[in-house]
Amino acid sequence: MFANSAHPSALEILSELVSFNTIPQNSNLDMTQYIETLTHRVGARTVRIPSPDGTKTGLLVSIGPPEGHGVLLSAHMDVVPVAGQNWTSDPFKMRLRDGCVYGRGTVDMKGYIAVSLATLLAASQTELKNPLHLALSYDEEIGCFGAEPLIEYIVARLQKPFAVIVGEPTDLQVVNAHKSAYDFRTVVRGRAAHSSVPSLGSNAIYAAARVISRIDDKADALKRVPYTEVAYDAPYATLSCGIIKGGTSGNVIPADCEFNWEVRAGYRGEPERIRDEILAFTREDVLPRLRLTADDASIETEQLCAVAALQPEPNGIAEGMMLSLTGTSQTRSVSFCSEAGMFQAAGLSTVVCGPGSIKQAHQPDEFIAIAELERCKAILANAVATHLA
Repeated sequence: MFANSAHPSALEILSELVSFNTIPQNSNLDMTQYIETLTHRVGARTVRIPSPDGTKTGLLVSIGPPEGHGVLLSAHMDVVPVAGQNWTSDPFKMRLRDGCVYGRGTVDMKGYIAVSLATLLAASQTELKNPLHLALSYDEEIGCFGAEPLIEYIVARLQKPFAVIVGEPTDLQVVNAHKSAYDFRTVVRGRAAHSSVPSLGSNAIYAAARVISRIDDKADALKRVPYTEVAYDAPYATLSCGIIKGGTSGNVIPADCEFNWEVRAGYRGEPERIRDEILAFTREDVLPRLRLTADDASIETEQLCAVAALQPEPNGIAEGMMLSLTGTSQTRSVSFCSEAGMFQAAGLSTVVCGPGSIKQAHQPDEFIAIAELERCKAILANAVATHLA
């Protein structure tokens, strides 16, 4: 597939990428080194943007002239864990079957990285008038933490790319809108006491339950205010609680309880308004009750991540380019999030368009059709020929 005597094919590259176990708990430095070695052979320029602890890094790969407004392809190197999933083969050893390739990350989103790298290698043999960039981040699956410093570098050091294409799996349909994802952890501190004399304690689980109940009520209220401009699967802002833990024993008034919750919304500023409403209720209603029997009780909420929504751009350059390249006039929206909204918030025209289906992402025996990779390769090659060469 994509054979070229001078360079490895996209499938050969993908096989190497799948072999790197880049779940968020692991380093991605070995995968980064492989990509650097591969692209340095054709004269590509690379810049690492390390994580604060140095165990991971973002990577920017560029080919073509150092100046000029080019195209930037964006993807993440991390993959979700395989623990607890029933795989029928080694998740980190790619296998081919019935016109598909199987392995962790084949669709989300090392398949897109492999095709992008194959495109970049082929573009190195062309005299480009504008650069082609590949931005690879870490920790996207747990909050897009690696994207922010990478975007900051791109905005500060590069001439502004005229289009950013985030290659999350969309069946190669052009996505011009997705929701945000804001995650929070709320920690409640009350006072322990024997359960036979509850008035001597301050029940942290009860307090947490009141806040969670308010979150649930707000989620129900938002369903009655649907979006009218963008069609999402859930056409309104959503809230949910995903983790809760607290207490030590059935006969002890719990002194501690903590829970994680999230807001996903379609418009910028909406998550902050929802958060502030929940925090005001916590501060004005729940905390005073908690302190009736424990004056040192507290409720603290920490923001874990904030991934911006992607919103439709009037006359968007990236949207227009990808609609032309994919041969369609229709865009769509998705409820999952990506770094696309962060690129857009930084002033870069951005869409999401990548091979494969989100339905296969994060699943055991994750796969992508070879035909889908071939189609993506043709689209990106056309992008180079028509917009960069």
